[in-house]
Amino acid sequence: MRRLAIVAGLIALSISTAAEARGRFLFDAAPGITVPIGDGSWRGATGPSFKMSLRFGGEFWLNRVIGIAGEGDLDLEPVMYSGADPGARVRGLVGFRLLIGFPRHVGAFFLRNAIGVDYLASDTGPLALRSGEAALAVEPGLGLQFHFVRRGVVGFAVDFPIGFFQVLAADVQLLGFIGARI
Repeated sequence: MRRLAIVAGLIALSISTAAEARGRFLFDAAPGITVPIGDGSWRGATGPSFKMSLRFGGEFWLNRVIGIAGEGDLDLEPVMYSGADPGARVRGLVGFRLLIGFPRHVGAFFLRNAIGVDYLASDTGPLALRSGEAALAVEPGLGLQFHFVRRGVVGFAVDFPIGFFQVLAADVQLLGFIGARI
């Protein structure tokens, strides 16, 4: 019973009043690199690639410390195959972020997860994938964002995109981003 009272108290402290709650539009342009870490055939056939991610949605701060965000994510990247012409990979995802704010609105730490579709065009690739194959994709990750002007943020994210093709197309991606919170 005591634990229930403690949990209820913590929830009551984290829920804000209407005067404290604030929402903002979210847009991040996030270039970076992606490095294959999936099964042996994926790692052996692909190499590190440039990546561009565009993320948009909204942040809703419950109080000065806790926030949530919904986001849409469009990822574009060439897939660098070993000994073959590059292919293309496009990923469309929807997801959410849990935001933990730093004091004085300096920025926030976030955990994110997204789910969607991974499209891999691999006409010339050495993998046994059909050209234009689409598969389920998930992308957990984490990052930091810092305010550098009133409505602008910069930061970095480490994500782990996974495409469930005949091979496990898993990568680690390292992204830097610049964005707006309006």
